[in-house]
Amino acid sequence: MRPGKIWPHRIWVRLRLRRRPVKALLKQFIRPLPSIPRFAVTACLGLTILGVTTPILAINEPAKVTTRYEVLEPETWVGKELPILEYINIAETLRKGTWLVLLYHYDCPDCGRAIPMYEQMARDLEGNEDFLQIALIAVPPYGSGPASPGQSPATPRRSPVSENSLCTLGRLPETKEWFVTTPATALITDGHVKAAWEEKAPNLDIILQKMAKANKIDEKQRFFTLKTNFVRHIERR
Repeated sequence: MRPGKIWPHRIWVRLRLRRRPVKALLKQFIRPLPSIPRFAVTACLGLTILGVTTPILAINEPAKVTTRYEVLEPETWVGKELPILEYINIAETLRKGTWLVLLYHYDCPDCGRAIPMYEQMARDLEGNEDFLQIALIAVPPYGSGPASPGQSPATPRRSPVSENSLCTLGRLPETKEWFVTTPATALITDGHVKAAWEEKAPNLDIILQKMAKANKIDEKQRFFTLKTNFVRHIERR
């Protein structure tokens, strides 16, 4: 028999031998889709587990107020008595009149920029405390003392409050751990919160707008009246 007559046969045999590994590979990597009943059962089981675990997780959510710590959310305070008032060491002072209360950490860069602005506002309002007073409340851990002139507010363990500050100074106690994003600011009248800001220190215009709204007078008219009075207070000095 001539070799040329058996060559096609050899090719055919080789092709047949190579088909089996290809099929095995296809079966290994391509899985059949689940049947509709199986898919439906799996989906129902997943939804059932989710429905059961969600209420459990909600029930087990950590408390925001305990004897050891307290999570402060200033924007939820509006319309209520200042929730932390009883813990501040100047609580009785804050219960009377209109106050802008700033909670700050000694090492908070934004607080270090806000405090000089409020200290200047307190100087401009000196002698007109019936209009608006400003309180700076330190959140522990405290700074070691007032910042020196020209000192960076971020200097470790130094308070950003100046030695000759005309703001009223207070503290939250170290008996609890306080979780709050500073600067946190609240506008209060007779101990009740009229407006609050978290991670923000509002400027004078925003404060006057909130004061106007809190007094339930035409906001635009009240805003310009309060601002005019404030300017007059400064001009008299």
